[in-house]
Amino acid sequence: MISSRHWFVTDSLDNSASFDAFFQKAIDFEIAGNWYLAGESYSTMFDSLDRVAERTAESKITKAKVLTRAASCFELAQDSRTSARFYERAAQEVATSCSNPQLAAELFNRAALQFSTSSEYFFAGSAWVRAAEEFNNVQLDVINCSENLAPLPISSFKSHLCGLCLEAAAMAFENSPGNEMWSVGAYWRAGMAYSKGIPNIQAFNAFRRALNANVRHYDTLEAEQLMLSLPLSPEERASKIDPILVLEAALSRCNNHHQQQPGNTFQSRIQTNRQMAEVFHGFNLELQAVGNAREASMFRSRQNELQREIFISRGELGAAVQYWLWKITSNYGESLSRWAVTCVLVILAFAVAYAGFGAITSGSTSIDKSLRIYDYIYFSIITFSTLGYGDLHPIGLLGQILACLEVFCGLIMFGLLLSFVGSRFQRR
Repeated sequence: MISSRHWFVTDSLDNSASFDAFFQKAIDFEIAGNWYLAGESYSTMFDSLDRVAERTAESKITKAKVLTRAASCFELAQDSRTSARFYERAAQEVATSCSNPQLAAELFNRAALQFSTSSEYFFAGSAWVRAAEEFNNVQLDVINCSENLAPLPISSFKSHLCGLCLEAAAMAFENSPGNEMWSVGAYWRAGMAYSKGIPNIQAFNAFRRALNANVRHYDTLEAEQLMLSLPLSPEERASKIDPILVLEAALSRCNNHHQQQPGNTFQSRIQTNRQMAEVFHGFNLELQAVGNAREASMFRSRQNELQREIFISRGELGAAVQYWLWKITSNYGESLSRWAVTCVLVILAFAVAYAGFGAITSGSTSIDKSLRIYDYIYFSIITFSTLGYGDLHPIGLLGQILACLEVFCGLIMFGLLLSFVGSRFQRR
């Protein structure tokens, strides 16, 4: 357990003679293994030092060392709550000294881990956000961490480290009752951080989690609400950026990059469409869960539209035509009004065809087209609905073919209606 202490704990401590007694007392407690009293001694030493020390960068580092020693002792004493606060204060001292942002970030990470252990998840999330901000202040593109306590790896790009800390913050916020909505911004910031590095799937996943969290906590994915809940820049707000397009762009960059032949290839486009269809399906389920049927319907339509594009890309024209007909007749089973308009148009189209070809009869004589046009509409209606009262009949081969086609269209349209009604009841 001693080996898990941060290197900053064992760094030499420049203290004046007036604090030697506190320091020696703390060391004696450490040697005896009385970690709690050692932490209390370092805490007392810090209070004395804070009263007399000047506000210089050197004094801040000295105070940070004392605070880190106290935090480490309380950590070993398994007092996570106290340890977290001392790590956080130490990190703040280092951060304000502007001397070593990486050290400040690692101490904030320690604080966040201790806050999590003590179930103070909001403070844990806040500490991880600060860790990400301090890592972002490091001047190097690649950072070698002095410790690899999760979520920190041994070495990584700065953008990736920031993303990891912000994702950890978001997950902590999700576990904090009453503060879950903070996860929306943290996930989105994580996605933006990941996007600054090499194209990767983590950016897409973070953006998707941000939007899913927005549905859970704000019940919507409407643009106006997203402008308020997401941490967008003033330029992004002014341009009314579409977060869904940001999500898709991140996925497209990743798929274009991770191909045998990098670029906007046929395979990468199909993969992007397939994954975006899965995303829209997820949004549909999330929106249904919060009772937002209108937006859920919109994302179901977008999912089916992408599926149609996939069929076209693969050359599966039969399936693509079926999806196209499904779209124009009922907007993929989501629009009852479009279904009704389609039915009326089909009935009128066949009525015109019957009238034009004189294709029906009430007995032995063909109906007079100029006087009895309503008879053609009536016959078209009863044929479309498959009622067939028997008072009017198709005449000739052409009339029979037209009647059969209309019956077929009617069966399809009423099948769509049953599907529409059934799916609506199932979602309730």
